[in-house]
Amino acid sequence: RLFFALWPPPWLREALAALQREHPGRGRPVSAEQMHLTVLFLGAAQPPAAAAAGAAAAREASAFRLVIDRLGYFARARVAWAGAEAAPAPLADLHRALRRELRRRDQPFDGKRLHPHITLFRKAAPPPRGALETPLEWPVERLTLVASERGVQGASYRVEAAWPLGGGADGAGGGTLLE
Repeated sequence: RLFFALWPPPWLREALAALQREHPGRGRPVSAEQMHLTVLFLGAAQPPAAAAAGAAAAREASAFRLVIDRLGYFARARVAWAGAEAAPAPLADLHRALRRELRRRDQPFDGKRLHPHITLFRKAAPPPRGALETPLEWPVERLTLVASERGVQGASYRVEAAWPLGGGADGAGGGTLLE
């Protein structure tokens, strides 16, 4: 199972882990190493075609700032999260570009709308909702293609490929396929 994601830098993962510690007993905490923001879920897409779509979308995207400014809860999924009140235009553009590039390659993807969030707890009770006292500003510079594998301990994630947004320092935007 594949998905495109934004992978938070270590300082942001630590800040999100601190939010978890402020709300003990809310549910099963997601480990800091597994925290991410899903841009688009693919499911059973073909890795080479998905990687080509990701590389193309990342080349036309721009780096941007994402402000993590709220706590929220998805009742049906029982997921507590930290996220953005709204997707900034560059993130919405990236989401649309990924969908377009996947369609061009006849690859499946989930049609759900983009709701930028990072899961903090699963099997969760609702946390206090609303604005964070101190918003977290994340300079987003890379897109990743991630494989999800289910195990006894739950899902684990492995980054399969990564690309700088807008082509990065070398302007190529070719990214790196990881082994």
